[in-house]
Amino acid sequence: MIDGFSQPHHVQGRASIADLFPLGKRCGLYILQFSDGEIYAGQALDVTRRYVQHCKVHCDIEKISFKRVAKKNLNEEERTLIWMLEHEGHRLRNITFTSIPRGESDFDLIMSAKEQERWLKDTSYVDLSGSRVVDPELRRKYRRKFQRFATMPYSDEVTNVLRKYVHAGIPAPLKSELSFWGCSCLPSYSYTNETVFSRINLHWQEVFTASVYEGLCSRKKLYWLCSYSTCV
Repeated sequence: MIDGFSQPHHVQGRASIADLFPLGKRCGLYILQFSDGEIYAGQALDVTRRYVQHCKVHCDIEKISFKRVAKKNLNEEERTLIWMLEHEGHRLRNITFTSIPRGESDFDLIMSAKEQERWLKDTSYVDLSGSRVVDPELRRKYRRKFQRFATMPYSDEVTNVLRKYVHAGIPAPLKSELSFWGCSCLPSYSYTNETVFSRINLHWQEVFTASVYEGLCSRKKLYWLCSYSTCV
């Protein structure tokens, strides 16, 4: 157990952990443990809400540990925690704040290090070589969701923006699809007054979300959320 953190709570299969953390005492750092031995460390103003968000992405959460931290100290202590866990040899699902391994990686096999350097330095460079992945089983599973999406307001606008983001923000998008990144269609994670059209993930990291938000007076507003990510 890491200093300051609670004993791990077993949460496998739980939809909520609100009973574990009293109101007013939910701001701090947390560590998730997954069934494959990997872990994820992060910060939250309300750890019970953050847990529900993670459950929409990760279906194999087994345990959670928590440490109360003042809001003003969250960023600094999160960086320190992730650095410590990484250097102790833990396998992290985090991307932000972790070090980038040197040497050959799986991605080097489809895009050379030289091409990656060019992609990083030259914003006009887009590598669209290769072909789209055709997975009949995957398309069968998401066919109904896509058909529903196609009939919704803003579908054309969302599709165009997603295409532009992929071309500009993902290196070698055709060759790296599925293995290194993916694009969801109408993911189930939505609030009552929000509909998520699509989300792009690089490995486990959410990097781009297209949503429509219904505010006061039932006025709907389409918006984009772009998160920082180092690389695939």
